[in-house]
Amino acid sequence: MSSLTFSVFSGWICAVAFLLFASSSVSALQCFQGQQNSTLPVSGSVTQCPLGSMSCTKSVEPALKIATRGCQQTNCSLNGIISSEGVCQNSTSYPYATYCCCYGDGCNSATRFFSSFTQLLSVTFFVTVALCIHQLNFVN
Repeated sequence: MSSLTFSVFSGWICAVAFLLFASSSVSALQCFQGQQNSTLPVSGSVTQCPLGSMSCTKSVEPALKIATRGCQQTNCSLNGIISSEGVCQNSTSYPYATYCCCYGDGCNSATRFFSSFTQLLSVTFFVTVALCIHQLNFVN
């Protein structure tokens, strides 16, 4: 395969990979939403969040046994620092509760948040971008 053919072929691969990633990230985030008894498994199904939502949330008030789930327009943060992974923190004042935030469709169903699919998708995207940039530098 000549270098010109290889560069055109790899350019197409980069373009297709970028379009696939872009189209997968265009759809709105879906989270569990609503309030229920925190001792019961999550009920219902994921619901589409408002456009622009970036993360799913869950708060649990143990004394009242209430779990509240929803969508959030901001990234997850811990002590004011934005986190690329889901996080949980306990409130230090009344009402005592655990507040959790996570990334990825339906990630707020469980007690602990870890969206391995979201992390895998992010790594795949950044590796694809790095390979495309490397290929562009190689061709030029």
